[in-house]
Amino acid sequence: MQSSSLSQPQWPQGPNKQQVDRERSIINWWVRITSPSPNNSKRSHNAWREEVASLIFIPIMFNVLLPIPAALNRPIQLAILGVVFLIDVGALLLKRAGFMTAAGLILMSTTELGLCTSILNLGGRFDSINLPLYDDLIQVSLLSMAFFPPLVAFGIVLINCGFLIATLVLLPHAPDLSQHLAASLTSVIISPITLQIISTFLAYIIVAALIKAIRRADKAEQLAALESQVIEQQRKDIQLKEQLNFGITEILSTLNEAANGNFAARAPLKQDNALWRIGYSINNLLARVQGFRNEKAELEKTRRVAAQLTTMLRTGQRLDLENWTGTCLDPIIVEMMRRSSTPPSQMPPQRPSQTIPPIRPTRLNAP
Repeated sequence: MQSSSLSQPQWPQGPNKQQVDRERSIINWWVRITSPSPNNSKRSHNAWREEVASLIFIPIMFNVLLPIPAALNRPIQLAILGVVFLIDVGALLLKRAGFMTAAGLILMSTTELGLCTSILNLGGRFDSINLPLYDDLIQVSLLSMAFFPPLVAFGIVLINCGFLIATLVLLPHAPDLSQHLAASLTSVIISPITLQIISTFLAYIIVAALIKAIRRADKAEQLAALESQVIEQQRKDIQLKEQLNFGITEILSTLNEAANGNFAARAPLKQDNALWRIGYSINNLLARVQGFRNEKAELEKTRRVAAQLTTMLRTGQRLDLENWTGTCLDPIIVEMMRRSSTPPSQMPPQRPSQTIPPIRPTRLNAP
C-alpha cells in the first residue's frame, strides 16, 4: 500500500539514559555529602526535605559568588559578600551535622538582611525604578518552605509586608517616587503585597499537595513492605508446618520400628528441620539402646560358651577349636589348647590385624 511507503516522522530525541544517570549521580553525590549520615539521630525523618534543603544551597551560594567579580574594586562590598558566603558555608555544615532548623534560620536571616539592607542603603535615592526590590523579598518566604512547615511562610510574608509599608511611608525617597506616593500610595503598596501573598499562597498549595503525596507514597511503601512481611511470614509458616508434618511422620515411623524390635532404625531429619533436635535425641537414644542390646547379646553368648566350655572340661572332652567363638573366652580356649599339647595345625589361624577376630564358632557353638 502507498501509506506503507511513507517514512515515519523523526521526533527529537530526549537526553540519553547515560546523561540522565550522570546528572542524577552528581545530584545524589551532592545530597549525600551535605546530609547527615544514616546513623545520625538528628537526621530528618523526611528524606525529601533533606534533599530539597541540600539542593537549595547551590543557587543561594551561587547568588553570593556571582557579584564578586563586579565587587573587586569595592573592598567593603567584597568583604560583605565574603562574610555572607562563609555564613552560608557554616549553615551548610550545620545542615550536614543534622541541625536543619539552625541552617534554615541562618539562610533565611542572611537572605532577608541582605535584601532589606540593599533597600535601606538607597536612602533618599530610592525611586520608582527600585520598587522591584520589594518583589525579591518573596525569596525568603519560599525558602522557608524547604526547612519548616509551609505555614511558616505566611509569617515571613507578614514581616515583609510590614517592612514594605514602613519603608515606603517613613523613609525619604527620590522626588519622582515621593510624587507617585503622594498621588497614589495605595496602588504602589498593593502591587508588591499582592505579589507576596499570591506567590506564597500558590507555593503553599503546591508544597502542601506534594507533602500529602509524599506521605501517601510513604504509607503505600510501608503497606507494601508490611504486606511483603506478611507474605514472607505465611510462607515460613507453611514451610514450618510441612517440616513439622514430615518430622512427626518420620519420628512416629522410627518409634514404631523400634517398638517392633528394630533398634537400628533412625529418624532421617536434617538440621534445617524444626524437629531436628528431637530426632537427634531419639536417634541417640536408639543408638544407646541398640548398643546395650548388643552388649547383652554378647554377654549371653559368652555365658553360653562358658557353660559349654565348663561342661567339656568337667567331662574331659577334647577342646577342638576350628574357628573363633567371637567372645572374650577365645584367648582362654587357645591357651588351654596349647597346654593340652594340641598340634598347631589344629589351632585356628590368627589374623595379623586382630588378636581375636570375631568369627562365629563351629565346634564350640553358642546357641
